[in-house]
Amino acid sequence: MTALSKFSGSVVMRLPCLLLLCAGAQAQTGVLTGSIVDELNEPIRAAYISVEGKGQKAETRTDDRGRYRFELLAEGTYELAMFASGWKSMTVESVAIQADRTTELPVVTLYVPSVCVSSDSPRSLVLLKEGEQSVATGTVSAEVGGRISFLKDVLVTISNPTASAQTRTDKDGKFRLEAPPGRYSFTAGGYSQGTITILKE
Repeated sequence: MTALSKFSGSVVMRLPCLLLLCAGAQAQTGVLTGSIVDELNEPIRAAYISVEGKGQKAETRTDDRGRYRFELLAEGTYELAMFASGWKSMTVESVAIQADRTTELPVVTLYVPSVCVSSDSPRSLVLLKEGEQSVATGTVSAEVGGRISFLKDVLVTISNPTASAQTRTDKDGKFRLEAPPGRYSFTAGGYSQGTITILKE
């Protein structure tokens, strides 16, 4: 047998061993999934999620459905941290990951800290008149860590027995609602803000 034949035979004999080792390594990892919602059970988009444990750390953001997913996590116990601008952060400890399995965590609800709503009118949210609708505007903010932050993507809702409207705040915490003149119950971020009166211009 030539030297080349001996060398080729050696490679062929060792390949199956290498393949078995790789398969064994992949079987030791698992997947972690879950979702985040607000107080009204609406998904929180683009929330920051980090997972840490077993010498690993990974980060991701929630999608439009408020869902997140981590893959290739080594078997073991992890800590999950969740943060979204305008909501209180949350930590989930002792999350167990099993090899070759998907762990689905229960839905997590994040809450808005002490919301403050200001409007362009002292006691009424009224501003412009467009047809039969009045346009109500205002700003949603909260004190987070001793600082006032304007809250984006907060659900703002007004309702009474005959009409209702809702919207979300923009990146500057501002909102704009169109509704017929009248008295409404008002909520922001799932918290009641009492009642407001929308008047004609």
